[in-house]
Amino acid sequence: MHYTTPGQRIAPWVALATLLLTGMALAVPASAADPASTTPSASSASSGDTQSPPAAALEQDLQDSKQKALALDRDLSRLEHELLFPATTRFGIFVALEQTDRRGDDGLKLRSVQLKVDDKVVANHVYSADELAALRAGGIQQAFAGNLAPGKHRLTASVTTDDAGHDRHADTSMKFTKTNGPQYVELAISAADDGPQLRVRVRN
Repeated sequence: MHYTTPGQRIAPWVALATLLLTGMALAVPASAADPASTTPSASSASSGDTQSPPAAALEQDLQDSKQKALALDRDLSRLEHELLFPATTRFGIFVALEQTDRRGDDGLKLRSVQLKVDDKVVANHVYSADELAALRAGGIQQAFAGNLAPGKHRLTASVTTDDAGHDRHADTSMKFTKTNGPQYVELAISAADDGPQLRVRVRN
């Protein structure tokens, strides 16, 4: 008959318990077994969020870029204007209405204006209802913008108005001296009993 000692009887149970505990440890997910293992991933995500610029910052960058583009466009337009119309030869003609109390209706009915410089037509404009309303409200029309050499010149203006369904015409001509710098002429038109009245003023 074979006998076992108490220590020999306990040893198999210890080995079995050790095997069971080892299997349980292997079955536990790594995330549950080591809570700290998720920390690097969370930290990495947080770091990624910090590095990506917020929407407000992107919007501000877009607005700044738009403002810079508009400023550049203004500078280019001004440079183009200076190249096309140098200060020494720059010349313009403006048209305005001078309202009087002579009429009880809605004022002078301007139909067309023709402008000549040295017998050359530089503007020939027929006015729409909206343009006439703007002039009556105090607006000023730039009828011509260009270059004119310094020296003596002649300006001729021909105006047509509508007086109770009838065309009325007026002409004026004047000599002026173009200075060596920007110069402008204003043609002011007003109503009178004998037809439209024209007044020309030279401004440097």
